[in-house]
Amino acid sequence: MFADSDIVSINASYNVGDKPIITKEVLSLIKKSMLIVNTARAGLVNEKSIIEEINSRPFLHYYT
Repeated sequence: MFADSDIVSINASYNVGDKPIITKEVLSLIKKSMLIVNTARAGLVNEKSIIEEINSRPFLHYYT
């Protein structure tokens, strides 16, 4: 799904102990340009990894 999508929207609940949905491994699969919208809790995204990817990909956008 991530390799073919232009936009990914995360709309999920988060419980203590849940693992992130967006990880460094997932980010390695995505297109050069993508929009990720996170309306869920921050714990569902590995924010360190997404910041690293944003800094290396000018057309990757992340909104929360």
